[in-house]
Amino acid sequence: MTLQGGISFEEELKKNSELKEDDVRALREWCQKQPHLPKISDSEMALFLHSNYYRMEPTKNTIDTYYTVRTHVPEFFSNRDPISSKDLRKAFQTVANLVLDKTTNDGYKIIYGRLIDIEPSHYVYNDGMKYLNMVIDLWLHEEGTSKGHVILFDTKNVAFGHVGRLNPMGLKKFLYYLQEALPVRLKGFHFMNTSPVMDVILNMMKPFMKKELMDMFHMHSTMETLAKFIPLEILPNESGGQAGPLKDLNDAQVKKLDANRAWFQEEERNCRVNESLRPGKGKTATDLFGIVFVLSTSCLGEISHILSEYSTTTSTLLPPPQPYSFQYKAGRYPGHVDRIHQESGDGSGTIYGSYSFIDPKYKVRRVEYVADKNGFHPSLINYDDTLKQPVDSEAVKLAKEKHLQLYKKLAEANAQDIQINIPKDSVSVLKAKDKHLQLYQKIAEEHAAIASQRKAERAAYEATSIVNDITVGRNIDYTKNAFLKSKSIACRGRSWTGGNNGGGEEGTGTNGGATDGATGAMPNMASTLMRTAQQAMGETLI
Repeated sequence: MTLQGGISFEEELKKNSELKEDDVRALREWCQKQPHLPKISDSEMALFLHSNYYRMEPTKNTIDTYYTVRTHVPEFFSNRDPISSKDLRKAFQTVANLVLDKTTNDGYKIIYGRLIDIEPSHYVYNDGMKYLNMVIDLWLHEEGTSKGHVILFDTKNVAFGHVGRLNPMGLKKFLYYLQEALPVRLKGFHFMNTSPVMDVILNMMKPFMKKELMDMFHMHSTMETLAKFIPLEILPNESGGQAGPLKDLNDAQVKKLDANRAWFQEEERNCRVNESLRPGKGKTATDLFGIVFVLSTSCLGEISHILSEYSTTTSTLLPPPQPYSFQYKAGRYPGHVDRIHQESGDGSGTIYGSYSFIDPKYKVRRVEYVADKNGFHPSLINYDDTLKQPVDSEAVKLAKEKHLQLYKKLAEANAQDIQINIPKDSVSVLKAKDKHLQLYQKIAEEHAAIASQRKAERAAYEATSIVNDITVGRNIDYTKNAFLKSKSIACRGRSWTGGNNGGGEEGTGTNGGATDGATGAMPNMASTLMRTAQQAMGETLI
């Protein structure tokens, strides 16, 4: 819709010789065929044409993207009442966002930002971005087109705790809006007073930055490099310039927003798309930004997830690659991030990622990697000092030589044979040792005698041919047979008969012509075998 106030179309025609009414008329006709778009004034169309160097098709794309993003990113573009919003009032006290009065030597306007409150826990990224976009929106509404624009952020007070307050989806949304929708001719993107913290932040931003934006991206750790692009005197006093105290400049900017409260409310009510009227399929935030997972460890506070819409369709086919991004941040202490892992995919199968951490020397190290169909490709960032062999300075060399000579001198002065301290036994110890030795010998002899006796008994037992089958419970009949067999062997060569009449065995017989006598007694060997078998079987054998 057409908002009241601001620069007129006639003023734009005077400023820009390339601006043609026919182009604006053609855009107006195109907009009439886009029912989802709000009404757009001629001066706003001039702004879109100018930012695209008066190319018609890119201008149409920018118009549609501009209003679509502002509809689907409410964290940046809704609830923008500068007076009643408590979140915005806090943001006004935490960060300063303003358009500097003077330009660069090339005539480019400068959009400037810097932290006021350096406490990380007070910084809210979404509210800071909302504040920044309100400043830019109001300035474009009032001033219109410009030769070019430069964004400058002073990172003087940015600490690792602030990194923990960022999230990849928020960065992606802002960078997408900056590159695809914001109707300005961006000429530079600068960060001044940078520290190792900025390496981590840049690493988070890079996956969402096109080559064109990377080419105009500059980090300045010294004022000398910044002065090549921006006159230092036009900066606020705190940034080394002469434009005045930052607090005064920021207060003036906030008062300007307060004075235009009605304009912001009107813009939010009427300058958004209606997706239900869009030709074809309506768009969602996922269509614009893909899928991003944002994870934080418990030591840093909340855990939030931004997920794609759930699908209830069951399929056996693998889904096509989707753009995604995630980030993991952690710290040893709450609010103090010292390592970050982030990764993103572009939807074509290529993955970009990195891992950053602070080493014990408080130096930021980073490993970047790319994974594609050709494999995994890592690269080390800021590791040069760890890969080089240390080189001694002249002072260190002299100190080492001095210590070496001193060591040699001490070694020569103290060179002597080492006396080995061998302990000697006392008389009582010697007596105790001798006593134990004799006792040991006595015990050894007794054990040897016992072993010899057992060995002899075993040999005698095995000579009887009565094997161990008796002791392990084999058939007792076998033992009887063994006994009878032994008896037969003992009486071999003679014949005898007899019976047990309560006395000895009786019998008659011959043994090589010799007679045993009236008693018929068995030889001692047979008697012994009988007694042994009887004891083993527990019965009397006849």
